[in-house]
Amino acid sequence: MSRPRLPRTRRLAAAATVGTLAVGVLAACGSDESAEGSGPGAEKAGAAQAAAADTGERPLKQGETTTYQNGLKATVSKAEAYELGDYASGHAKGHTPQKVDVTLENTGDERLSASRAQVSARTDDGAVRQIVDEEAGVGFHGRLMPGKEATVSYVFDVPEKAEDLDVQLEFVDFGTEPAKWGVEL
Repeated sequence: MSRPRLPRTRRLAAAATVGTLAVGVLAACGSDESAEGSGPGAEKAGAAQAAAADTGERPLKQGETTTYQNGLKATVSKAEAYELGDYASGHAKGHTPQKVDVTLENTGDERLSASRAQVSARTDDGAVRQIVDEEAGVGFHGRLMPGKEATVSYVFDVPEKAEDLDVQLEFVDFGTEPAKWGVEL
């Protein structure tokens, strides 16, 4: 007895989905010139996975800088109250918009992929939502050349009673430990 065959469009859609997932996994594990130092002429993948921020278990304080083994430096500014624009998205009643600037500086010899940096925040009550607005970026994009720096403003929707904001910088590389900052509100 033969199995019933899926319609051609469903087979093509399934094949396209599998192909897209495979390309995504290969791209994530590939040797792109990333912020982890795995590009040509850089340290090998094993050393790149061992690269971690010098923060240890202690969160950094606002304004403090962490340095990664590949020469990338990261700093989170103090929080500032933020006035929402007309087209802001992500704000809830009973919360206060707070802005922090995240700066990445490439002090290494290789260009780095800044778009692998992801920033999130939380309070004692849990994760907080990021607000997207005209003045607030949605993240880092592109490459960061040696000797250059880039700054992105992030706005988070913080519960009014919160006293601190924990900001985390993470790289999508399956190896670098996230850096964390304790930011006073």
